[in-house]
Amino acid sequence: MDVEHMTGSTLEAMALAVERSAVVLICMSQKYKDSPSCRSEAEYTYKLRKSFIPLCVQEKYEADGWLGMLIGTKLYFDISTERLFDQQIPNLMKELGDRGRLSSQRQEVDDEIMTPGYVAKLTAVQSAKPSSANWTIGDVAEWMSRLNLSEVPHELLQLDGNMLWESKKMLETSPDFLYNYLHGNLKMNFPDILKLSRALRQL
Repeated sequence: MDVEHMTGSTLEAMALAVERSAVVLICMSQKYKDSPSCRSEAEYTYKLRKSFIPLCVQEKYEADGWLGMLIGTKLYFDISTERLFDQQIPNLMKELGDRGRLSSQRQEVDDEIMTPGYVAKLTAVQSAKPSSANWTIGDVAEWMSRLNLSEVPHELLQLDGNMLWESKKMLETSPDFLYNYLHGNLKMNFPDILKLSRALRQL
């Protein structure tokens, strides 16, 4: 998330995120190109010779200027429309491969990045199933209500903690299947899917 006039600890957090990354996804658009903070982040990615994958998120956008020079002739994925998003996400997953994938023995969970201030908290190490695996159906329903979804599909309200944990594992191992099910079968909109995915990763 780009917040204007970011300085101090914000820039440090951005730099740390790039330094710790296995691969960087650059979401190209006119607003991205015009943002000084986005440019700093992209140039730092290039300076550190970090692997990066360009994504076009604005329909019919063609990168020029500093962004065009950075991207060059590099392969990019156009996800600027819902149809293209559905087509390209599986290809993007293949391109990412195992880069950044966590081992089953050590699973790092990022705490939420807060704004304003963009305070990146330290990661915690999780060695076993959390207490959420023991939640009842009512506990899960209450957890769902706190996600501020525009609508909670009835099927999700039938999950208990163990099934919720299996959904979390599915997000890690088969994200394309889970997305297609949530979007195609349960008719969830994209913002709601993002909220649910983020919440599952933080369990």
